[in-house]
Amino acid sequence: MILFTNPIIHNLINPTLVPSSIFTTRHNYQKNNLISPKPFTKNDDSFQLGQYLKGFFHITFFMSIPITVAGAPPPIGPYMPARKVGNFLYTSGNVAIAKDGSTPKGVAEQTTLSLLSLEELLHAAGYTKNDVVRCGCYLSNMDDFAEMNKAYAAFFGEHKPCRTTIQAGRLCDPFIFEVDCVAYKE
Repeated sequence: MILFTNPIIHNLINPTLVPSSIFTTRHNYQKNNLISPKPFTKNDDSFQLGQYLKGFFHITFFMSIPITVAGAPPPIGPYMPARKVGNFLYTSGNVAIAKDGSTPKGVAEQTTLSLLSLEELLHAAGYTKNDVVRCGCYLSNMDDFAEMNKAYAAFFGEHKPCRTTIQAGRLCDPFIFEVDCVAYKE
């Protein structure tokens, strides 16, 4: 993905300075201050324009890299366990599934196992729990908050990422806790 979709950038450039061979149909979208309806790819003219303009502007390229853990249970839906985008790592929800496929009953045990599963995912992407900047915690019952909070605090120790905790209404049975996170690493 190229962060070069702002039509204002086009207005800052004198089009007569850019080789006309770089501009095709995509140029007409930008010339009329419209954003192209198609995503940028490495083979299209917008990418070539971005390459030409690298000397004029700071253009950042991001790739979305899927992350999985070898030997972990596969996702139960059409999603990836995590994606690395730039220096950020975004995880899907992690629930308490032991290596043997079992799930503990109590919220403290499920919280600990979910966070250990999250830590494996972080390590697979080259991150640690100290790189986590935000967690989303989902409880099936807010009455379990104190017990969950104690297990959560024990896992993270002195590192305290931002966090939101909500009652999720109904998590997939038998799960009573789920966690996702965003991590950042230079």
